[in-house]
Amino acid sequence: MGNPRVEEATESELWEEIAARHEPGESMSSTLHVINRMRPYLAGGRVQEHLYALLVDTRYVPIGEPELIAIGTLNQVESKPRDIFRLAITRNALGVFLAHNHPSDQHTPSQADIDFTALVMLMGEVLGVQVFDSLVITDHGFTSIGELISSGKAKPSDRAAAALAAMVNGKAVKEIETQ
Repeated sequence: MGNPRVEEATESELWEEIAARHEPGESMSSTLHVINRMRPYLAGGRVQEHLYALLVDTRYVPIGEPELIAIGTLNQVESKPRDIFRLAITRNALGVFLAHNHPSDQHTPSQADIDFTALVMLMGEVLGVQVFDSLVITDHGFTSIGELISSGKAKPSDRAAAALAAMVNGKAVKEIETQ
Protein backbone atom coordinates (compact mmCIF):
# COMPACT_ATOMS: atom_id res chain seq x y z
CA MET A 1 0.00 0.00 0.00
CA GLY A 2 2.63 2.56 -0.95
CA ASN A 3 1.37 5.70 0.69
CA PRO A 4 3.44 8.83 -0.05
CA ARG A 5 1.91 10.52 2.99
CA VAL A 6 3.49 7.89 5.26
CA GLU A 7 6.95 8.43 3.79
CA GLU A 8 6.85 12.24 4.03
CA ALA A 9 5.29 12.78 7.45
CA THR A 10 7.14 13.13 10.72
CA GLU A 11 6.37 10.66 13.49
CA SER A 12 4.37 13.22 15.48
CA GLU A 13 2.32 14.19 12.41
CA LEU A 14 1.54 10.53 11.77
CA TRP A 15 0.36 9.89 15.32
CA GLU A 16 -1.80 13.02 15.20
CA GLU A 17 -3.40 11.78 12.02
CA ILE A 18 -3.80 8.30 13.45
CA ALA A 19 -5.40 9.74 16.60
CA ALA A 20 -8.37 10.92 14.51
CA ARG A 21 -10.78 7.99 14.95
CA HIS A 22 -11.75 5.94 11.93
CA GLU A 23 -15.50 5.62 11.50
CA PRO A 24 -16.96 2.08 11.52
CA GLY A 25 -17.99 0.95 8.06
CA GLU A 26 -15.47 3.29 6.43
CA SER A 27 -13.09 1.90 3.82
CA MET A 28 -9.52 1.01 4.76
CA SER A 29 -8.11 3.27 2.04
CA SER A 30 -4.64 3.93 3.46
CA THR A 31 -1.99 2.40 5.67
CA LEU A 32 -2.86 4.99 8.31
CA HIS A 33 -6.48 3.81 8.42
CA VAL A 34 -5.31 0.25 9.02
CA ILE A 35 -2.83 1.33 11.70
CA ASN A 36 -5.52 3.38 13.42
CA ARG A 37 -7.82 0.34 13.45
CA MET A 38 -5.15 -2.13 14.61
CA ARG A 39 -3.07 -0.08 17.04
CA PRO A 40 -5.41 -0.39 20.05
CA TYR A 41 -5.05 -4.18 19.81
CA LEU A 42 -1.25 -4.09 19.66
CA ALA A 43 0.03 -1.12 21.65
CA GLY A 44 0.07 -0.61 25.37
CA GLY A 45 3.13 -2.40 26.63
CA ARG A 46 2.24 -5.99 25.77
CA VAL A 47 4.92 -8.45 26.94
CA GLN A 48 4.24 -11.02 24.20
CA GLU A 49 3.93 -10.68 20.45
CA HIS A 50 0.34 -10.78 19.17
CA LEU A 51 -0.63 -11.35 15.53
CA TYR A 52 -3.94 -9.94 14.29
CA ALA A 53 -5.75 -10.09 10.96
CA LEU A 54 -8.13 -7.42 9.71
CA LEU A 55 -10.42 -8.87 7.04
CA VAL A 56 -11.96 -6.58 4.42
CA ASP A 57 -14.75 -6.95 1.89
CA THR A 58 -14.79 -5.88 -1.76
CA ARG A 59 -15.21 -2.23 -0.72
CA TYR A 60 -12.21 -2.52 1.66
CA VAL A 61 -14.57 -2.15 4.62
CA PRO A 62 -13.53 -4.24 7.65
CA ILE A 63 -15.49 -7.41 8.28
CA GLY A 64 -15.88 -7.17 12.03
CA GLU A 65 -13.09 -6.39 14.42
CA PRO A 66 -9.45 -7.45 13.99
CA GLU A 67 -9.09 -11.16 14.76
CA LEU A 68 -6.39 -12.51 17.06
CA ILE A 69 -4.51 -15.19 15.12
CA ALA A 70 -1.75 -16.07 17.58
CA ILE A 71 0.01 -15.04 20.78
CA GLY A 72 3.73 -15.67 20.88
CA THR A 73 6.64 -15.05 23.19
CA LEU A 74 8.74 -12.04 24.03
CA ASN A 75 10.37 -11.96 20.60
CA GLN A 76 8.37 -14.11 18.19
CA VAL A 77 4.92 -15.25 17.24
CA GLU A 78 4.27 -18.38 15.24
CA SER A 79 1.28 -18.87 13.03
CA LYS A 80 0.35 -21.12 10.18
CA PRO A 81 -0.93 -19.46 7.01
CA ARG A 82 -3.97 -21.77 7.14
CA ASP A 83 -5.14 -19.97 10.30
CA ILE A 84 -5.19 -16.66 8.43
CA PHE A 85 -6.74 -17.97 5.23
CA ARG A 86 -9.38 -20.14 6.95
CA LEU A 87 -10.74 -16.96 8.54
CA ALA A 88 -10.62 -15.02 5.27
CA ILE A 89 -12.28 -17.75 3.23
CA THR A 90 -15.03 -18.58 5.74
CA ARG A 91 -15.90 -14.89 6.11
CA ASN A 92 -15.83 -14.32 2.33
CA ALA A 93 -13.13 -11.65 2.59
CA LEU A 94 -11.52 -10.07 -0.44
CA GLY A 95 -8.32 -9.74 1.51
CA VAL A 96 -6.56 -9.27 4.79
CA PHE A 97 -4.21 -6.87 6.52
CA LEU A 98 -1.88 -8.49 9.05
CA ALA A 99 -0.28 -6.74 12.00
CA HIS A 100 1.77 -7.74 15.00
CA ASN A 101 3.58 -5.97 17.79
CA HIS A 102 7.15 -6.12 19.09
CA PRO A 103 7.29 -5.89 22.91
CA SER A 104 10.75 -4.29 22.55
CA ASP A 105 8.95 -1.28 20.98
CA GLN A 106 11.31 -1.58 17.98
CA HIS A 107 9.20 -1.68 14.84
CA THR A 108 11.97 -2.98 12.56
CA PRO A 109 10.83 -6.36 11.21
CA SER A 110 12.92 -9.47 11.81
CA GLN A 111 14.02 -11.73 8.96
CA ALA A 112 11.34 -14.19 10.14
CA ASP A 113 8.73 -11.40 9.79
CA ILE A 114 9.90 -10.72 6.22
CA ASP A 115 9.93 -14.42 5.30
CA PHE A 116 6.46 -15.02 6.73
CA THR A 117 5.05 -11.98 4.94
CA ALA A 118 6.49 -13.07 1.59
CA LEU A 119 5.07 -16.56 2.11
CA VAL A 120 1.54 -15.48 3.02
CA MET A 121 1.44 -12.90 0.22
CA LEU A 122 2.24 -15.60 -2.34
CA MET A 123 -0.18 -18.07 -0.77
CA GLY A 124 -2.86 -15.40 -0.83
CA GLU A 125 -2.35 -14.99 -4.58
CA VAL A 126 -2.75 -18.72 -5.07
CA LEU A 127 -5.91 -18.84 -2.92
CA GLY A 128 -7.45 -15.65 -4.30
CA VAL A 129 -7.30 -13.85 -0.94
CA GLN A 130 -5.11 -10.78 -1.20
CA VAL A 131 -2.73 -10.03 1.66
CA PHE A 132 -2.63 -6.25 1.35
CA ASP A 133 0.10 -5.65 3.92
CA SER A 134 1.77 -6.95 7.02
CA LEU A 135 2.64 -4.34 9.62
CA VAL A 136 4.74 -4.17 12.76
CA ILE A 137 2.97 -1.72 15.09
CA THR A 138 4.44 -0.51 18.37
CA ASP A 139 3.66 2.29 20.79
CA HIS A 140 6.05 4.62 18.98
CA GLY A 141 5.91 3.68 15.33
CA PHE A 142 5.18 1.15 12.63
CA THR A 143 6.76 -0.50 9.62
CA SER A 144 5.03 -1.83 6.51
CA ILE A 145 6.73 -5.13 5.68
CA GLY A 146 4.81 -5.33 2.40
CA GLU A 147 6.19 -1.93 1.41
CA LEU A 148 9.74 -2.99 2.32
CA ILE A 149 9.44 -6.13 0.18
CA SER A 150 7.81 -4.40 -2.80
CA SER A 151 10.41 -1.61 -2.77
CA GLY A 152 13.29 -4.10 -2.62
CA LYS A 153 14.48 -2.78 0.76
CA ALA A 154 13.84 -6.20 2.31
CA LYS A 155 14.17 -9.63 0.76
CA PRO A 156 13.21 -13.11 1.91
CA SER A 157 16.10 -15.24 3.20
CA ASP A 158 17.69 -17.74 0.79
CA ARG A 159 15.79 -20.56 2.48
CA ALA A 160 12.46 -18.73 2.21
CA ALA A 161 13.19 -17.69 -1.38
CA ALA A 162 13.83 -21.33 -2.29
CA ALA A 163 10.54 -22.38 -0.67
CA LEU A 164 8.69 -19.59 -2.49
CA ALA A 165 10.26 -20.61 -5.82
CA ALA A 166 9.20 -24.22 -5.23
CA MET A 167 5.65 -23.07 -4.57
CA VAL A 168 5.59 -20.98 -7.75
CA ASN A 169 7.01 -23.84 -9.82
CA GLY A 170 4.51 -26.30 -8.35
CA LYS A 171 1.66 -23.91 -9.08
CA ALA A 172 2.79 -23.48 -12.68
CA VAL A 173 2.92 -27.25 -13.22
CA LYS A 174 -0.57 -27.75 -11.74
CA GLU A 175 -2.01 -25.01 -13.94
CA ILE A 176 -0.55 -26.63 -17.07
CA GLU A 177 -1.85 -30.08 -16.07
CA THR A 178 -5.41 -28.79 -15.60
CA GLN A 179 -5.64 -27.12 -19.00
